[in-house]
Amino acid sequence: MGPFGISVIILVAVLVIGFLVWELFFTRGGQRAMVEQHRVEGNDEPPKNF
Repeated sequence: MGPFGISVIILVAVLVIGFLVWELFFTRGGQRAMVEQHRVEGNDEPPKNF
């Protein structure tokens, strides 16, 4: 394998790790916590995205 093949492997690894971290963050309570917090404050509708 040349340097090009190695860089492709690194790029794919970074994308996969980034995706896993993103999934972990949101399922761990990123988005859900925001909605719950909003509901606690007295608003039933989900927060508006500007």
